[in-house]
Amino acid sequence: MRFAMGVVTTYSLDPTILLSIPLHLAWLGLGDSQDPLTDPIRLVEALRRVASRLTVFSERGRMQAPDRPHPLYGLLEGMIHESVAPHGGAFHAKLWLLRFVANEGKDSPLLRLVVPSRNLTSDRSWDLCLQMEGKPERGIMEANKPLSGFIATLPKFTSKSLTEERTAELGVLSREVSRCRWDLPKDFNEARFHVLGTGRRPTGWLPERSEEMGVISPFLGEQALKALQKLTDKPVFVLSRGEEMDRIPSVLSSFERCLTLNSQAEVSDVEDVRLGQLQGLHAKAYVLKKGWDTHLVIGSANATDAALVRGINVEILVELIGRYSKIGRPESWISGEKSLQKILIDYTPPKSPLEGGPTPDAIKLETMATNLSKMELELHCAFETDGWTLTLHSTSVFKLDDITMDVRPLSIAQERAITVSGLDPAQPVDFGILAAAEITSLTAFRLRLGEEEACFALDLPLHGGPEDRDQAILRSILRNREAFVRYLLLLLADWGQLQTIPTSTMGNIIGLGSWGSESLTDIPLFEMLAQAWAREPERLDEVAAMVERLHDATGEHGEPILPEDFLEVWRVFKTAMANEAAS
Repeated sequence: MRFAMGVVTTYSLDPTILLSIPLHLAWLGLGDSQDPLTDPIRLVEALRRVASRLTVFSERGRMQAPDRPHPLYGLLEGMIHESVAPHGGAFHAKLWLLRFVANEGKDSPLLRLVVPSRNLTSDRSWDLCLQMEGKPERGIMEANKPLSGFIATLPKFTSKSLTEERTAELGVLSREVSRCRWDLPKDFNEARFHVLGTGRRPTGWLPERSEEMGVISPFLGEQALKALQKLTDKPVFVLSRGEEMDRIPSVLSSFERCLTLNSQAEVSDVEDVRLGQLQGLHAKAYVLKKGWDTHLVIGSANATDAALVRGINVEILVELIGRYSKIGRPESWISGEKSLQKILIDYTPPKSPLEGGPTPDAIKLETMATNLSKMELELHCAFETDGWTLTLHSTSVFKLDDITMDVRPLSIAQERAITVSGLDPAQPVDFGILAAAEITSLTAFRLRLGEEEACFALDLPLHGGPEDRDQAILRSILRNREAFVRYLLLLLADWGQLQTIPTSTMGNIIGLGSWGSESLTDIPLFEMLAQAWAREPERLDEVAAMVERLHDATGEHGEPILPEDFLEVWRVFKTAMANEAAS
């Protein structure tokens, strides 16, 4: 089956990770050993196939700002929709809903639902993920209504307008989810969905009364833990971060065991952890025994006041129900051969109040970053003789006091960032002359105060950008004839054939040598074009569009990118396509 459309929700977002997602969705199961981001030609074709059919909603102000630029960041803009929780909390829901269809289009679509505790980042933390698949049936599944409604209301959380195509895709996903019968994990017989913080009023979540309860949550709230304790006869355990339990030791006394991760389990290679990556516990789960059943509730919601009690966060939880004799009870998570006990240790309260936590400078930077993300900012672009000018405009004055701020489009290196002392409507930030391929609405901010630093990116409204920017990005990738042929083969190859297309040094692999005197005779180009003409003529439209974009493009050494051997073959099909259109 092939990917048809999908939606992702996340709290934080790493554009570098997002860049790799279309590659995996376009070519599932290729098993390439190399870093997928090192092959921009595959990336650009994957983005062409997938980007318009994958929509991502993330918390505004929580997009990471990669240190290194990438020429394809600009192609992510259509996917990203920064969102805000309607009741002042965090847009914290984490969900993937992907729709797959058979290549022939005959079978019913298959929906894959993924509910992780993990964000769309490269964090090295202990997370928990539920994956279920199913096919839509005729009748409405009552249990799926909260999930279907959540998908349908996502556009309300973002100020960025969705295209008609993306709006229609969300409608399809919402309707099909409402009729989907899920294949549940082994020994579970029921699934319920809980969506928090999306209604007219804040909506929290607390479980029904249980006989036993276990809580796994990296972050804790005093009121939330008290409320959970009141709803169970036996609080078996709480598993959290040590620093969280340090804050509320009195609330923990009613739990039979308080646990943290063993420090040796928190990270496998300290030297390989990037600055800003989360480590340690990040999974969220609530394990409840009620009568003969165990209820396992997993998803995005921490045991915090904002999520469970006040209900101001946008969250999603899935409640799985099965016989405790088959799937265990709360105690089963922390003791026994199949439990987590090998990586857990009992929590020991500190002997004296601990110092630490965020410094005053770090707190000030966090506050400043939050305020900045709420400002009305926009980018203006204009063509000049030497290239494109790009300026950042604000509608109000923003004072930084003693904070230093660097600003740059995400497509250029940090060394080219502009340092400013504040924002003023009368003084736009001028990024200078940029190439068309460098124009992007994704804008990185770096705030510095003393030894502390805060980095994030925003997707800002862009006015007057080059209409041919995507073409310019493509030209920046297809810089020689070898790159052109590799991209051509990606356009023509069947899904099953994609495994056979080399990811690098393609010219040598298929016998094209250095292009100095060789031709295209080693590639069955005519056969591939003829096959596409017979089976999927729309692929030739894509080839025609690429030829039009590159018709006058030259390579690194001034040679035409389009080889004459190819153009001779292409003229045959171009004539046939014209005749077909005229008849």
